[in-house]
Amino acid sequence: MKKSVSLTAIAYVLATIFLLIIPINVQASPIIENEKFIEEGYTADGIKYSIYELIIPDNETVSRIAVSKWVSIVVYYDGDVIPSSTYPYEAYDNEYKTVMKGTLRRTSYEYLLFGNRTRTVYQGTVHGNI
Repeated sequence: MKKSVSLTAIAYVLATIFLLIIPINVQASPIIENEKFIEEGYTADGIKYSIYELIIPDNETVSRIAVSKWVSIVVYYDGDVIPSSTYPYEAYDNEYKTVMKGTLRRTSYEYLLFGNRTRTVYQGTVHGNI
């Protein structure tokens, strides 16, 4: 009995040999328009990776990792006053190396006769991006 080989099988074999013999140099292209190719390689597990630099225009901001922190501050007001129930907080945080912002709530206040000041404690969660 004579076996016949289909043309499809022959084409598949030839295409496989062609791809193995002639390497095709494919330029890595950015996935998103504002990405610039940096390098590519393989992990220790043999997984291919590509690294792109994200190009950010000067007038555009990018969301980064959001962080939050509980803060307590003391504010002294001159005289015997009833302080505001909230305090707009904005300060540079050395731990996170970013500006933290938020609205703090008054937790207590007291008038200090000696010094003629009102001592007010504000507390709350502030947020920033690193």
